[in-house]
Amino acid sequence: MNKNYRLHYFFLFIFSCFIAFGVIHDGFINVLNGLYKIIREPDILITDYFEVGGIGATFVNAGLIGIINTSIFLKLKAKANGAITAAVWTSVGFAMFGKNIVNIWPIMFGVWLYSKYKKESFLNYALIAIFSTNLSPTLIQFRGLDIGFEYFSTILGVLISIGLGFIFPPLAAYCLKFHQGYCLYNTGLTAGFIATILVSNLRAFGAEIPKRLLWFSGRDVGVEFTLLFVFLTMILYSIRLEGKLNVEPIKDLNKTSGKLVTDFTVLYGEAATLLNMGIMGIVYMALILLISNLNGPTIGGLFTIVGFAALGKHLNNTLPVVFGAAISAYLNVHSVTSPQVVLALLFCTTLAPISGEFGALWGMVAGFLHVSMALSVGYLHGGFNLYNNGFAGGLVAMFLIPLIYAFERRTT
Repeated sequence: MNKNYRLHYFFLFIFSCFIAFGVIHDGFINVLNGLYKIIREPDILITDYFEVGGIGATFVNAGLIGIINTSIFLKLKAKANGAITAAVWTSVGFAMFGKNIVNIWPIMFGVWLYSKYKKESFLNYALIAIFSTNLSPTLIQFRGLDIGFEYFSTILGVLISIGLGFIFPPLAAYCLKFHQGYCLYNTGLTAGFIATILVSNLRAFGAEIPKRLLWFSGRDVGVEFTLLFVFLTMILYSIRLEGKLNVEPIKDLNKTSGKLVTDFTVLYGEAATLLNMGIMGIVYMALILLISNLNGPTIGGLFTIVGFAALGKHLNNTLPVVFGAAISAYLNVHSVTSPQVVLALLFCTTLAPISGEFGALWGMVAGFLHVSMALSVGYLHGGFNLYNNGFAGGLVAMFLIPLIYAFERRTT
C-alpha cells in the first residue's frame, strides 16, 4: 500500500463500517426509506437525521459522504494530511445533521467552477469545496419559501447554491485574516457572513425563515459501541503503524498551540495523529454521555473534534476552552443540557489555539464568551450555516485577539 494514501484507505474502511452498521441496525429497506426522507427534509439547524430518517439511514448517509469525499482526494492523488482529515471527518459529522448525499453537490460544483474560472487545478480547491458544504441547507430550504411554484424554488435553490460555492474560496481566504488562525473553523466564519447576507435579503423581501429543532433524545447502545470501536481502532492502527504504543510524540503534540495551520501528520506522523484522534474521541464521547446523549448533532460535534485532532486540537488546548464554556453554561439562563448549549460545549473547541498560544486562562475566557455568542448568532443566518459555532468562534476570536495582544504587550 502506498504510504501517501494509507490514511485514506483506513478511513474508507471506517466509513464502510458505518454503512454496514446502518444496514444491520435498521435493515436495507428501512435505510432506503430513511435516506429518501433525509434527502427531502429541510436541513437548517437543528435537524437531527436520527429523528428524520432513523439511526441506520443516518449512518449510511455519513458513511457514503465519507467515502465520496475521501474518493475525491484519492482521485486527485492528494496525500493524506491533517487538513484533509479534518475536512473529511467534519463532513462525516455533519452528515448526521444537515449534509446529505444530494445537497452537497451544488456547492461543491460552484467551487469547481471557481477553480476553472481561475484556471487552476481543482486540487487547490478540494479542501474548501468539502468545507463549503456547510451551506448545503440552502438547496432544499428554498423549496419551502413559497417563491413561485415548487420546481422554480428548487431550481433557484440549486442556482444560488452553485453561486455560493463560486464565491466561497476568495471569501474564506480573506476571513482567515480576521482571526489570524485562532479559530479553527474558518469556513464557519465565512459561511456565517455569506448566509447572513443571504438571509437578510430574503427577510427584506418578505420570506419567512422558520425556526427548527429536531433532536433525538433516546439512547442506543449499538451507536455507543460503534463509536467506541472506531476510536479504539484508530489507536490500534496507530500502534500497528508505529510497531508499539508510542506516547512520546503525543507529549510534544500537546505542547503546540494548534493555530492554523498546525498539521499533526506532518509534524509528528500519522501514528501520533491517529493516537490523538482516538484519545480525543474517547474523552469527548464520555463528556457527551455525561451531559447528554449520542444523536446526530452531538456525534457531529464529536467527529469534528476527532477530525481536527489531526489539525490543531489536543487535550491541553481544548479542555480549558470547554471548562470556560461550561462555567458560562452553568451561570446563564439556559439549561446545560439544552441542545444549543451541548453543541456549544463541543464546538467551542474551535478556539483551542487561543488556549494553546496564550494559556489556559485566556482559553477559559474564550470558551465563556463563545457560549453566549453561539446562542445568539443563529438568528442572523437563519440556520443556513451548519457551522454556526464556527461563525460564533470566529467573531469571538476577532474580538478577543486584539485585546490579548494589547494586554500581553502591556505586561511584558
